[in-house]
Parts: sequence; C-alpha cells; structure tokens
Amino acid sequence: MDNTNHNPKKIAIIILAAVFLLPIHTYKLKDGGTRVFSPILPIYCIERVNSLGDIDHEKQLAGTIKGIRIMVFGQLIYENTHQEWEEYKPNAIKGIEQ
Repeated sequence: MDNTNHNPKKIAIIILAAVFLLPIHTYKLKDGGTRVFSPILPIYCIERVNSLGDIDHEKQLAGTIKGIRIMVFGQLIYENTHQEWEEYKPNAIKGIEQ
C-alpha cells in the first residue's frame, strides 16, 4: 500500500496562500526611485526607499532618503531610513557648469 496521503484541499489551500501572500506586484514610485513590493491582497507592503530629500542651499548639499519600510494592514511596523548628503551645483544644467 502507498502511505502518501495527498489531500487535494490542503494542496489547494497552500497554493492559494502562496499566490495571495507572495509579493507579486512590484512598482516604482516617481519620487526618485522607491520600489514597492506587495502581494495581490493588500495585507503587507515592503518599500525600498530611494527618494529625494532636503536641500541645504548654504552648504550646497542635496539629500537622498534611503532605506526600507514594512507596513502591515497599512500600519508602519518597521522603518530603517536615513538621509545621505551629496554636493550639488545649484546653477548647473544637465551636468554643464555655468
């Protein structure tokens, strides 16, 4: 006798859970490059943040916010973001200095 007992209901539940809980939708926000990963059902959302931040005109520095955010049912449960600074030229057009 074969002792492998495959219940079709259990297999169907596992497949449906995988389809609805694995991150399938990936889209990019127009804020500088933030990527959002979410499953079909909006249970959770993972954001890889890469967005434009503050500008310090006195020191001629531009900020970029980078990190990760995790939300469950729309509530932020984890955030590890930081701002990185780099030099910029306020009067430069497409990389050409004036």
